[in-house]
Amino acid sequence: QDGAWVLPRLAKDGVPRDMMMRRVLTYVPEFVVNKVIRSEANARMSHVNYGLACPAEPLKHSVMANDEIGFRMATGQVITKPLLIRFTQHGALFADGSTVNELDAVVFATGFGLAFDFIDESILASNPDELDLYKMVFPVRLAKPTLSVIGCLSTIGAHPPIYE
Repeated sequence: QDGAWVLPRLAKDGVPRDMMMRRVLTYVPEFVVNKVIRSEANARMSHVNYGLACPAEPLKHSVMANDEIGFRMATGQVITKPLLIRFTQHGALFADGSTVNELDAVVFATGFGLAFDFIDESILASNPDELDLYKMVFPVRLAKPTLSVIGCLSTIGAHPPIYE
């Protein structure tokens, strides 16, 4: 619905994108970084033509490192659609008037609400805004580091390298 900036995993000369971006973000003004990201993202595939146009600059919106999505979209294996308006008995109607019929299943991949209400508050705060994690992983309230929490952070770019 909002689009996403899609970049290849590797930057110039095979340098991992997250490493390159960290260096660039440190020393270059934000407006220049946004221009570089837009240019590199659209060099591989037109975000407008593929329905990925973003309403915001790359540093203020979702950036995805992915080498396959462009190929999948070019071959029709992945099709972007605008906002879903409603479901019909066996299909779906979208904001541009297009429909998809004979659906067997619909998977909603809309994200999740982060909460830890299944863990006692004395160990880990149930509200993610109140997490107190050593190195963004280990709850400091534990006497022994026997629990790890990964993924409770926000970053620009791919999350898996951060999790590693």
